[in-house]
Amino acid sequence: MRGLTAILAGLALSTLLASPGFAKSDKDFLTDALKGDNSEVALGKLAVSKGATEQVRAFGKTLMTDHAKARQEAAALAKRLGVTPPS
Repeated sequence: MRGLTAILAGLALSTLLASPGFAKSDKDFLTDALKGDNSEVALGKLAVSKGATEQVRAFGKTLMTDHAKARQEAAALAKRLGVTPPS
């Protein structure tokens, strides 16, 4: 249960960081969104490798898949806008 709490806290933080209220420009928002996707993929990997239940591991896999796709799409947009994606 502690692992799930950490994952949910990470989700809340990455969502907060990608909030348009904190971005000064569209490019800043895009950079923040890419950072959020990076965090979600990392949290997903953690849930897959350390999750105590199948539900947590399945949720981690979903996080990894969904946010890897979102990151790929956002990185393509970043390239068109001349924004260097964070690693």
